[in-house]
Amino acid sequence: MGVKQDERKHFDATLVVRRTPLDRKELHRSLRQFPLEALKVVGGIYWHALKLKLKGVPFFTHPNKLPENDPAHRRGAEDSARMSPNPQPRTRQPER
Repeated sequence: MGVKQDERKHFDATLVVRRTPLDRKELHRSLRQFPLEALKVVGGIYWHALKLKLKGVPFFTHPNKLPENDPAHRRGAEDSARMSPNPQPRTRQPER
């Protein structure tokens, strides 16, 4: 991002990154380099879950993890096979 005025550069924000594979070595290196970031993310997830629990928001188990005799077991699995690679956006029907 750059800001020019009268052909003079007043501001420049450039980010140079290097792509590395996310393997075990790189993961451990980044955890050593930024140990608090991982704890902040995990803590934030559990903090948000606690707030939802205290509000009384119901918890739903993923359909693939339900027992096979449950009617909701794998509900929607057949829908993912029918999805096209470029689904068309749905248009909202007017209310009558």
